[in-house]
Formats: sequence, structure tokens, C-alpha cells
Amino acid sequence: MEKIRQARMLVIDEISMVNPEQFFMINRRLEQAAKQLYRATNISNPPNSFGGFGGLMLMIVGDFEQISPVRAESLDETQAFAA
Repeated sequence: MEKIRQARMLVIDEISMVNPEQFFMINRRLEQAAKQLYRATNISNPPNSFGGFGGLMLMIVGDFEQISPVRAESLDETQAFAA
């Protein structure tokens, strides 16, 4: 937890290797960690959300046309994924 407490940014390189379920789980775990850290340092209950990814800045990088995505589906269900 100490490493997460000190973190300010999460960098995901090769995002095409992260499927939507993994991306969601990363978000959920960081939100859970942020709530745990909040409880440890504050008297009150934590907010329902820290704005996603536990309030960390998120940098997603990769060579988007280098290889096909792990799963060719969009994270946004309202848009079709164009490979």
C-alpha cells in the first residue's frame, strides 16, 4: 500500500495487450486501495469514487497499429472498434 500511497500517475505501456476486463479490474483495485488509504488517514468515510483509478493520473501508450488488440472490442460500448 505504501507504493500506491506515493504514486501520482499510472503508466500503461502496450495498452493493446490489456483487455477490457483487465482495464476494469485495474480501475477497481486502485479505487479500493484509495478508499483503504483514505480510511487510514481520515475519520470520515471515503467518497464513492475518486474519479477513476483511485484518483491517479493515467497515461496510456503503445504502438496502436503495431499489432492487433488482444480483443477487438471497444471499451466504449456505444462505438464499434475499428481495427
